[in-house]
Amino acid sequence: MRPLNVAGLSRCGAWTPRVGGDLHDFLMKLAKGSGTFNWHHHRHEDELFFVVTGVLRMGLHLTAGDAEIEVGSRRTSIDNK
Repeated sequence: MRPLNVAGLSRCGAWTPRVGGDLHDFLMKLAKGSGTFNWHHHRHEDELFFVVTGVLRMGLHLTAGDAEIEVGSRRTSIDNK
């Protein structure tokens, strides 16, 4: 096991992910954010956002009916505007 240096992201361009490690069959990608992030979705992947400093505003486009809850999944588009 090795620690991830998230402070090193300051040298990266905005929204340019780098693989920081892996866990089982999952890649942990690290990226620095700035400004607007383009809408997108991943057909075969989920995403996790971990904010080190600052604020991430995210709008979710999803539909839930009575007595339902939608947890962000591969079907969820995201927008941080």
